Amino acid sequence: MKKLLLALAIIGLSGCATEAVLPSQAKQAPSERLLKYQQTKTGSSATLIVVRDKGFLGGGCFTGVYFNNEKVAILDPGEKATFHLVPGEWSVAIKGEGKMCIADAVPVGSYVHLKEGETKAVRLFADPSGNVDVKPLPLQ
Repeated sequence: MKKLLLALAIIGLSGCATEAVLPSQAKQAPSERLLKYQQTKTGSSATLIVVRDKGFLGGGCFTGVYFNNEKVAILDPGEKATFHLVPGEWSVAIKGEGKMCIADAVPVGSYVHLKEGETKAVRLFADPSGNVDVKPLPLQ
C-alpha cells in the first residue's frame, strides 16, 4: 500500500510542472492587462514576445511581468503579450499575483538583449518545486 501511495504521489507531482507554449499557439492577453510598451516605436525598435507556460502549477493565479522592475503586463496561463521596446538590455522578470500564488517579494527573471529590428520570445515557467524563471523560447 505504501508503494502505491508513493507512486501516486510521484505521478501527481510530475504533472505539476508547467509546459512551454509557442508564441503562435498562445492566446493573446486582453488589452486591459497589457500595461506598457504596446505602441510600435518610430525609429529604432525591437520586439519581445512574452509567453506564460500552461499547466496546473499556478493555474489559478495571474503572473505579473516586469521590465526593469516596472510592471508591464499581467498574464494568465497560456497567454502572450508582445512589447515594442528600444533596443538594448532589458531585465525581464515575473512575480505571482495574489496571496495564495507562487510569489516572492521580489520579481525573478533574467536579462534579454535586443538588437534593432530583432524579435525574440521568452517563456515564464515554474518547475514542480515552485521555482519560477524566464527562459528563451523559439519563435516557431
